[in-house]
Amino acid sequence: MLAVTTDMQVEGVDFLPDEDPQRLGRRALAVNLSDLAAMGAEPAFFLLSIGFPPEKGEDYPLAVARGALSRAGLLAVALVGATFPLSADDRIDCSLGRTEPRTALRSGGSPGDSLFLSGFPGRAAAGLHLRAAARKARDRRASRRNTPGSCCARLPGPRAAPPRSAS
Repeated sequence: MLAVTTDMQVEGVDFLPDEDPQRLGRRALAVNLSDLAAMGAEPAFFLLSIGFPPEKGEDYPLAVARGALSRAGLLAVALVGATFPLSADDRIDCSLGRTEPRTALRSGGSPGDSLFLSGFPGRAAAGLHLRAAARKARDRRASRRNTPGSCCARLPGPRAAPPRSAS
């Protein structure tokens, strides 16, 4: 029996533009592995699609793929196909799966059943929020400094300097 899962990671929603591409590849595979585990399925293979803007360069999708393969190698999961189309922004999609005849679906749950989670729910969204907030704070600090006027304005005392004489 085949169990298939797919989850797209989108720049600005799931990760920031300066994220390490190998880390993105590992995470793209991890979220799909988690989905399979939730169905009681064992991973067997995966497909990888990495859309990226041309300015990232041709090494970018290869780095994402290397990240996914590093995680896949730990579980003997084979990459059976990949595509690297150009796109306006980064999009990483990973699909994989295989299952045993007894598949656990969410629809089969009943009150009183045990519930198991893998990973840390909400951690990716919280991390994205924290990194975006840190970037905004850094940008605000950078825009306020580097001008003599802004430095003088923060100093105590007079707000204007007497004019210099030409002599």
